[in-house]
Amino acid sequence: FLMDDPDKLFSYYTRKQVNIQDRYLGITQWTLQFLMSLYIIFGVLLHGYLEVSEARGATATHVKGDALADSSGKPATRYFSAEEITYPGLENGNVFVATRERIHHQKRGTCEDHWKPCSSNADCTPGLGGSCTESGYCNEPAWCDEGE
Repeated sequence: FLMDDPDKLFSYYTRKQVNIQDRYLGITQWTLQFLMSLYIIFGVLLHGYLEVSEARGATATHVKGDALADSSGKPATRYFSAEEITYPGLENGNVFVATRERIHHQKRGTCEDHWKPCSSNADCTPGLGGSCTESGYCNEPAWCDEGE
């Protein structure tokens, strides 16, 4: 290893696969790679580059455009405007883009409300005429899933 020709030892390949046998260029290349590795290890990873430099400036975001979604299982498509894709605007300065929307098909009727457990009719909402079912939920007028 140490008895090899220094030009061959410090040679390197370029993208065109040309073998340059010059010890000074090889030493320069390996020294630069070593110094860059030291900078990455000590300067960035150990000293926390992102922790010590604060971000400055402002960013303005704007959502533009629309989306057309194909329904799986049905031949229908639905158009979504930019306002529907980014709804709800929960925080100032942030944009939330919806990537999936689930549509529940409901109809107005009388059905069990799984959010209202009960043990007697008195536990149900007064004035709606609700009754407590055998499964322990109030049966009262509400928006019901079409499958029920």
